[in-house]
Amino acid sequence: MSEKILIIGSTGSVGFEVATKLLHLKLPIKIAVRNPERAKTINLIDAEFVYFEYNKPETFKSAFEDVTKLLVVSPPSYIGIQDNVVNVINSAIENGVKLIVNVSAISAESELDKPIKKIEDHIINSGVDYVILRPNCYMQNFKDLFRDFISQENIITVPANDAKTSFVDIRDVADVSVKALTNDSLKNKVYKLTGKQLLNMHVVAHMFSEGLNREINYQNISKEQFEKTLKSAGWPLSTITGTVQLCSHVKSGGTAVVSNDVENILGREPIKFEQFIRDYAEIWS
Repeated sequence: MSEKILIIGSTGSVGFEVATKLLHLKLPIKIAVRNPERAKTINLIDAEFVYFEYNKPETFKSAFEDVTKLLVVSPPSYIGIQDNVVNVINSAIENGVKLIVNVSAISAESELDKPIKKIEDHIINSGVDYVILRPNCYMQNFKDLFRDFISQENIITVPANDAKTSFVDIRDVADVSVKALTNDSLKNKVYKLTGKQLLNMHVVAHMFSEGLNREINYQNISKEQFEKTLKSAGWPLSTITGTVQLCSHVKSGGTAVVSNDVENILGREPIKFEQFIRDYAEIWS
C-alpha cells in the first residue's frame, strides 16, 4: 500500500504551491476537489484528483484511502464551516491518517478567528501527530486582490491607518508546509510564519513605487468607503467580507508580530517584500 499525502485546499494559493513542490519531490499526493475532471486542467501534472466536499461525508472515505498524511488549509472564518472541517478531521483519523498539517492564520487566537482556533484545538486534542502553521498576511494579496488598484489606479486603498504587518510570502509558507509533511522534527508544535520586516502601508506603497519605477500612493479610507470601493470594483461579497475582516485585524495591531520560525525551519531568511515585488513586477505593469 502506497502512503499518500492528501491536500485539502489545493486550488487556493497555498495548497497549489504545496502540491507543486511535493510533486517536484516525486512524493505521492492526492488532491481533494469538487470536480476532478475540471481539476485536470490545473497545471499539476501527475497529481491524483479525488472528489471531495466538506458538506458531503460520503466523499470522505474514498478521499482518505491510502492516505497517511493530511494538509488542510483552514477555510476563512466568515464561511462558517468549522464544524464540517472538524468532521473531516475525525474521518481522517478514523481512516488511518497519522499526521495533520494545518495551515491556520496568525489571527487564530483573536476574537476575529474563533472558528479557525476551533479547528486548531480539535486537531491538537485529537491524539494524532500535528503541525499547526499560523501565517501572517500574505504578500500575494497585493498580487491577487489588489492588483487592479495598483496596476490601473496606482493606489493601495485599505482601511489600515499606520498599522504594521510582517507580511509573509506564500512560497515560504509552502516550503514550511512541505518540511512539516516530510520532517518529523516539526511535529506537535505551533509555528508563526511571518516576514522579518514590519511594514505599514506607507512603506509598502514606497516599496512599490521603487520597484515599479512609478509613484504608488497609499490611501487610508474608512471601512465603509472600503466596502463601497470593493463593491464598485465588482468583488464578490464573500471576498469583500474576508478582506474587510483581514484589514480590521491589521488595523487592530494583530499582525504587528515578527517570528523567527520561517528562518529556523528553512535555514534561510524569509523572502523580503522587495523581492516579492521584483518577482511579480509584470503583474502590475
